[in-house]
Formats: sequence, C-alpha cells, structure tokens
Amino acid sequence: MIAGAALGLVLHGEADQPEAAVHAERAGETRSRVALRAAALRFLTTHAAIYNTFYAQRHLISRPTLRRIRSDAAAAWVVATA
Repeated sequence: MIAGAALGLVLHGEADQPEAAVHAERAGETRSRVALRAAALRFLTTHAAIYNTFYAQRHLISRPTLRRIRSDAAAAWVVATA
C-alpha cells in the first residue's frame, strides 16, 4: 500500500498549513460558533417575549377576555409593524 503523502496528497493540517495557521483557523471556527450561539440566544429571547405578548393561553381566561386581549394585541401589532 502507498501512503497518501507518497502520492502527493496533503491532509488537512499537515504540510499545507503551519501549526500556527491551523490553530488560528480553529480559534476562528470557535469564535464563529460562539457568535452563532449568541445570535440564536438573542433571537430566541426576543421571539419568546413577542410570542408571550401576543399569545394568551385560552384555558386561563374567559372567552370575552380572550377576544379583548387578541384585539388589543392585533392593534399593537399594526402599530409596531407600520
């Protein structure tokens, strides 16, 4: 069997990149993952706040109160998105 290096193949992190460059690349990937997590967390907290504002659970309130809350929420949404 012939090894990959003998065929001129270069594996990721070997001769094509010095060790410092590989480390910098990994650090960049880590920062990217952290940024993605932060963005996801911001989205989820904002989404939860909006969802909780505009969604009232039916079993906790009477039907007339639900209608009033929904109409108030719809009016607030129109103002917010105008």
